[in-house]
Amino acid sequence: MKKILSFAVIGLIVASCSIDNGSVTIQLPSDFTESTLIVSHVTIENMFTAQRQEDLIVIYDTLEVKNGTASMKLDPTGAARYDIMPPAASMADPEFYATPGDNLQVNITSFNPLDYQVKGTPLMEDITTLSSITAPIQQEYVSLVSNNDNVTEAQVTDIMNRYDEAIKKFVSDHPDSHAIPFAITNLSGDDFKQIYDNMT
Repeated sequence: MKKILSFAVIGLIVASCSIDNGSVTIQLPSDFTESTLIVSHVTIENMFTAQRQEDLIVIYDTLEVKNGTASMKLDPTGAARYDIMPPAASMADPEFYATPGDNLQVNITSFNPLDYQVKGTPLMEDITTLSSITAPIQQEYVSLVSNNDNVTEAQVTDIMNRYDEAIKKFVSDHPDSHAIPFAITNLSGDDFKQIYDNMT
């Protein structure tokens, strides 16, 4: 696994070669009223070769929404990170990683607070499991800094420590997970090195 960390580090350990481009079905929240949905993506190759932010080639697709569902084909040129744009500004967008030939199902329960699941590949299912553990801690941080003018360093440190511990527990509980390289990008120092050194 270490030999491919440069790609895995952004959560893209997938292996699929197919003539079929693959597809994504997006189930939107019950309160979503727009007739279209915008999804952007950047290829992994472009992410690695871009020297500056302006070198990133972001491709936008406008999808038709029917009965609360949108569907799209994947970029046939290679693996990519996809971002679903919410109807209003939010702290985070639903995102997923896919490679040509994948078939994914994205189920968005809510845009704010963000709550969604992705199924269809071991990578995305593992990331969904990880997100279900870390999302409540992230939401706690957002609530703290958004509604409190007197946030203390100790409060922030406590949340960050609990976030790191949640990631380390996930790694311990799922030692062969495809999401481990994705997860440890949130760690630093000895925590990162220890998990990296022990990856299968």
